Amino acid sequence: MKYTWKDVFSLRKEIFGVATIAILLFHLNIYVPFPQPFALFLSKGNIGVDVFLMLSGLGLYNSIRKNTLSQFYQHRFLKVFLPYLLGGLVYFIWYDFFYLKDGFVQFILNLSTLNYWKTGVHPVWYVALLLILYAVYPILYQLDRRTHHVSSALIAVCVILGLTYLDSQGHLRKSFHCLSRLPVFMLSVALAEYLNRAARDRKEIRKWHLLICIPLVLVPFLSLPRIITSQMIYQYLVATLPFIILVGFLLVVFPVFNRVLVWLGKYSLEIYAVQMFLICFIEREQGFEALPPYLWYVILPVVSILLSVVLSEVANLLSRRGENFLQKERKNFP
Repeated sequence: MKYTWKDVFSLRKEIFGVATIAILLFHLNIYVPFPQPFALFLSKGNIGVDVFLMLSGLGLYNSIRKNTLSQFYQHRFLKVFLPYLLGGLVYFIWYDFFYLKDGFVQFILNLSTLNYWKTGVHPVWYVALLLILYAVYPILYQLDRRTHHVSSALIAVCVILGLTYLDSQGHLRKSFHCLSRLPVFMLSVALAEYLNRAARDRKEIRKWHLLICIPLVLVPFLSLPRIITSQMIYQYLVATLPFIILVGFLLVVFPVFNRVLVWLGKYSLEIYAVQMFLICFIEREQGFEALPPYLWYVILPVVSILLSVVLSEVANLLSRRGENFLQKERKNFP
């Protein structure tokens, strides 16, 4: 069987689905720990965030080449910020007006994710990071093209060294888990042109490539705190692309659940956001001791997925109406 880079790109939604499951279980394991050795395995599910970032970076490359700059930002807003805005509106109305009673200013800071960059705390820090990355991506793309990928690699190295130094000196705040993902995104920027070309040319991923990927995927399970600081940066930087390659291969060989994974991948961002809003709400209102642990592993994913579908459908309805309104305005404009 021939496995190519075109297969990897065509299975993008399925891989998003796998990453979504990994993140769902990772977050649950934090608040409702699973028995060992499963807890150790689930604790590495945060690699799903790095998978999101890398696949997003590879997808942004095609998006910016096919669209104008205004279309690029419009698509990002409708795909990312609008669903978050709808879910965040409900959560932060409760959190800022009823739970903390901090008032309107704090509500705006939280809803806009600006407060994350001040405090390092936000239920969906991933969205806060995405908004920044999407905003600056056109600049990164142009720099990457004009410097033949040198700028992306250089930025990644500077970020790695800077974060490693700050962490070793104890200067990093809670937002470190967000900043540590920047090198993975920059790697996707640097590799985007090469990997997209490899997909167009149906370049084969050979068996020895897959064998190399296996030990690289296991790197996050290593613990070397005395040898290297900020190991999380290096572990997921090494493991993310091999993880994508291996998952894609397994999905080609065993396509049994591919339809379900496509469906989950379609709502991946919404599921992530809704689950975190629910977790924060439950933790503050009644705690996770209210129900047996095994029930949370059923109830929370199911409720998160169902609410995500509703959230996505509402966002799609609003985006379609918005696009129709803009088209009418363009026609009426003299």
